[in-house]
Amino acid sequence: MGFARCEINVTTPGKIAFRLNSIAGLEVRIDGIPVELAAEFSSTLDAGLHMITVTIDSAKRTDPLQLELLDLAAGGNAELVNR
Repeated sequence: MGFARCEINVTTPGKIAFRLNSIAGLEVRIDGIPVELAAEFSSTLDAGLHMITVTIDSAKRTDPLQLELLDLAAGGNAELVNR
C-alpha cells in the first residue's frame, strides 16, 4: 500500500474535474472524503486549499500514477499548489 498527496487551490468555486490514467488499485479522497472513482471524475469544491490523497494498492496496480486537472466549460477553476 502506498500514498500520493497533492494540494489544489480552488480560485473559483464550482465543479472541478480530474482525469486518472487508470483506476486499477486506487482510492481517491478529497479532503478525506472518498470520491466515486472513474477515469474522469469531478467534485464540487469551495474556494481555498483542498488535499487530494490517492491510496495505491501495489498488488493491484502496475501502471505509474498520473492525475490531471481538467477544464470544464461551466466549472470552477483550480491550480496545483507547489510547496
